[in-house]
Amino acid sequence: MKKIVILLGIVAFFSFFRLNAQTIYYWDTLDFETPYPYLSIDTASENLWQIGEPQKTIFNSAFAGTHAIVTDTLLNYPINNTSEFIIAFGDFNFSGFYPMVVFFEIIHKYDTDTLKDGGFISISFDMGQTWTNIIEDYSSIAVTPADTVYGSENLYNSGDTLFNGEFGFSGRNNGWDTCWFTWHGWLLRDNMNFSDTALLKFSFISDGIDTGKEGWMIDNI
Repeated sequence: MKKIVILLGIVAFFSFFRLNAQTIYYWDTLDFETPYPYLSIDTASENLWQIGEPQKTIFNSAFAGTHAIVTDTLLNYPINNTSEFIIAFGDFNFSGFYPMVVFFEIIHKYDTDTLKDGGFISISFDMGQTWTNIIEDYSSIAVTPADTVYGSENLYNSGDTLFNGEFGFSGRNNGWDTCWFTWHGWLLRDNMNFSDTALLKFSFISDGIDTGKEGWMIDNI
């Protein structure tokens, strides 16, 4: 199979397009080694997300390079916490593909209280006024009936419920996992009114019981 790959930095956060199952384009990356203009980290004092060199017991190094985004690079996560960061995407970083075909990949580790604390990913098409967990978003029409995010690998499912009722990652994975998810055919939906920007939000939550866990670490989106 012939593959043509266009790389901008480390391949990780990218748009995906396939022609006759032969051509794949990787379009953008967020590797946390250099500033990324479409990344926004919540500035609230209790927000745990930090970009830096992880220095914990399990989270002791980045996947590639030296930096990752982590729920604190040094300390375990506290109780009763909600921490978020957001990535904006549109034709400005998925040129020629958004909103027809969008593909995301993340490489990550997590260490949380199983089915209690954890992380989940949400999408917004109205600049953050409303959010939908990506496994509950049925905006793709690539299959009939519409399927959530059309395709995914190593993504959480409806059996992975956190303490607040959201579906998400929890427990401990075995080393670095690669997770991907895609949307196809947004442009063709009659009921989708697209702005030039969509938002993807990564949220980490913890309940009121301290279990001495490290949280969530992502290196490459």
